[in-house]
Amino acid sequence: MKTSIYRKVAASIITVAFLTTGYTAYANLTELKENRHANPLEGEEHIQQSGWDESADKSVTLMQLGDLHGHLIPRKNLNTENFEGTVGGLARIATVIKEIRKESSQNLLFNIGDTLHGGAEALYTEGKAMTDILDKWRIDGYASGNWDFLYGTERYLDLFENGRWGAVAANLYYEGEPYADKAGERVLPPYRVIKRAGLSVGIVGFTSERGPTVGTSTTKGFRFTGEGEELPEMIHELREKEKVDLIIMISELGLAKNLQLANRYPGVDVLLSADMHEETPRLIETKSGTLVSEVSHDGIAVGQLDLQVGEEGITGWRYELHKIDESIKEDEGTSKLVEKERAMFVKGKGFHSHEKSNK
Repeated sequence: MKTSIYRKVAASIITVAFLTTGYTAYANLTELKENRHANPLEGEEHIQQSGWDESADKSVTLMQLGDLHGHLIPRKNLNTENFEGTVGGLARIATVIKEIRKESSQNLLFNIGDTLHGGAEALYTEGKAMTDILDKWRIDGYASGNWDFLYGTERYLDLFENGRWGAVAANLYYEGEPYADKAGERVLPPYRVIKRAGLSVGIVGFTSERGPTVGTSTTKGFRFTGEGEELPEMIHELREKEKVDLIIMISELGLAKNLQLANRYPGVDVLLSADMHEETPRLIETKSGTLVSEVSHDGIAVGQLDLQVGEEGITGWRYELHKIDESIKEDEGTSKLVEKERAMFVKGKGFHSHEKSNK
């Protein structure tokens, strides 16, 4: 019991040190394809497009969440001089998701990166405070972040072995005790295929290779790879066996490495990245033609990528990075769920001492 408490206290300290940096980094774009056709729409400078045909229908809309880090409620804006205003918040994100779905009924929602750790509510419920809310969002694909392994392999399997959020990981394997009988097998499916808008969409996932950095005891029995060596096989299987129209890679390997992988192994249409809290206010197109985006951290942004798809693949796209701030009204239903999850942690009649979470 004491070891568990010490681990959680230590994790809280690390979290504060890590998350309060509040920085946004940008990728080195020297290896990227120059995209002369990607220009903001007239009068809408925050929207970027390439090859977009206004007379044609959208094929499918992708929504991207990244590195939510257990943040249920808005937090101070650390990117302003005096920390003015607030950003993030699950109720605001829910509003944006609902608005996008109203505009495009053919959509896919992806969650990439650290989700179950960061806020106290998530930490002391071993992720349940987040799963109780996000389970209602109809997430189509999820790639775990390194911090999502903090609560141990048994807890991880309890949460994701059942297919929650369409979790996929091509680079996560069983190895040694307590899973010696499964050594070499993958912990999760490497990919899944979804039918949407008449298209067959393959979703391949990569978790962070840094899972053991949160504690070797918490990842005992799991093995992580980090160079994307599984990707060529996944591309071949999805194209040749599954006959997909699109390949979407969701990856917690970090923006720099993800860009390298996209160029090294052509064949991925869209790569949704996470890990180092980087942000792509403009969509990146690699030399290999892969479209790449990352949406910062703590739920302060949501990515929207509208695609038009023909027989030869993507023919046009539009990209917008939605900033989650005070201008967005909170979704009432989600706000109530957040209040419920936080009740035991906030001073008042709902507050009580910590209890070990249920699944």
